[in-house]
Amino acid sequence: MGCFDTFIFQAPLFCPVCGAVHEDVQSKSHGSNMYTYRVGDVVTGSERYEIAQLEMYCGVGRGQEPRKCENLREKMFGNKYYPSTVYVLIEDHKFIGVAPTRNLAELIGALPDDVEDYYYYNY
Repeated sequence: MGCFDTFIFQAPLFCPVCGAVHEDVQSKSHGSNMYTYRVGDVVTGSERYEIAQLEMYCGVGRGQEPRKCENLREKMFGNKYYPSTVYVLIEDHKFIGVAPTRNLAELIGALPDDVEDYYYYNY
């Protein structure tokens, strides 16, 4: 299991398969310090401009019934643990939000002229 950091969303995201509500995502991508980040917080160990692709699993630790989503995912993808993906956006070392697609994450952000692209993590 191990340590992880938690990113709390400003507004919940919903699983596209079963509709489960996700209010946060866990990550080991920034030092696994057991920190909790909210929008506006400085993210320890982050790149200055970064998009981190993280995975969300329904039912895990949220009091939801995971079997509903697992059964649907197994039918759709052949794997009951196929995750939902979320993209965490960091600008100037601050957590500024999440998006369900990388393209939308890039649209939310506003890179300065001297920065060519985001540092992209795919975990």
